[in-house]
Amino acid sequence: MSETIAADIAVVGAGPAGLAAALAARRGGASVLLLDCFARAGGQYFMQPAVADNPLRQVVMGRQAITAALQSGVKILTGYEVVAAYPGFRLFAVGGGSGIAVQVRAVIAA
Repeated sequence: MSETIAADIAVVGAGPAGLAAALAARRGGASVLLLDCFARAGGQYFMQPAVADNPLRQVVMGRQAITAALQSGVKILTGYEVVAAYPGFRLFAVGGGSGIAVQVRAVIAA
């Protein structure tokens, strides 16, 4: 049986748009779960390399966006791919050899 995670809003995609949407929703008072299939948040533009001190502008901007989201209380789950969506805003995601069910009031696809 899979774990169920509940939140007000699920944001699918942790690139620049997803990070901004998650942060805005959290600042508005919603509990937010941010899901991404890649190992690190940031997407293609804010891609976060394994080397933490990379000085490239978009890497630094991404690191700042990720930090802001985490500090605001956004829960980020990387390595999970949403594979099903059901009526009533219920999602199912798989990653790391397990699955999770997500129950939310709204979904933002980013």
